[in-house]
Amino acid sequence: MSSTPLDTALSALAAAARTPLREGASASSWRWSVRQQVTAVRAELVQQSGSSGGAWIDARGGDAFAERNELLARLAELGRSVLEDADVDEVRADVGHVVNDVARHVQRP
Repeated sequence: MSSTPLDTALSALAAAARTPLREGASASSWRWSVRQQVTAVRAELVQQSGSSGGAWIDARGGDAFAERNELLARLAELGRSVLEDADVDEVRADVGHVVNDVARHVQRP
């Protein structure tokens, strides 16, 4: 099975979120790296939905479109919280939930 750009972006986001913070290192570089990956996932989800490869969303109907829009909103919120939320463990958990939810959304028939 071949990997799509969205699959690659999701993997990169999950990997960035799992990256441990180094002792004494500022969390800002970790936050920025994760934020960039959130942006990449969001862009790929929009691109996939708007391209001919996004015909799957049309075939699934209005529920899939609403679900995609909810995921886009969650990704936008996650992008903000990655930079602002003091609890890194909570941010990591949120990233994991969103990665799983986006992957499930794309895989549904």
